[in-house]
Amino acid sequence: MIGSDTAAMDETARSKDVDNVFNGWLKAGLQSGEVITRSTTQIGGGGLGGLNAALDKLNANVSGTKIVVPV
Repeated sequence: MIGSDTAAMDETARSKDVDNVFNGWLKAGLQSGEVITRSTTQIGGGGLGGLNAALDKLNANVSGTKIVVPV
């Protein structure tokens, strides 16, 4: 059902469709290398204390970067 009109789907069908995309197609594609990410990753300070620094980076309009805060 990938690419189907999700607005017309009931909640159960939509849930199955999303599960199929993320746990099926995307997971397999990332593992095989068929699907690749284009963003870089920055790992910030850990815990709640690292959140403020991560939010400051987001507010500075960081583009194309994943900011990860370990908990």
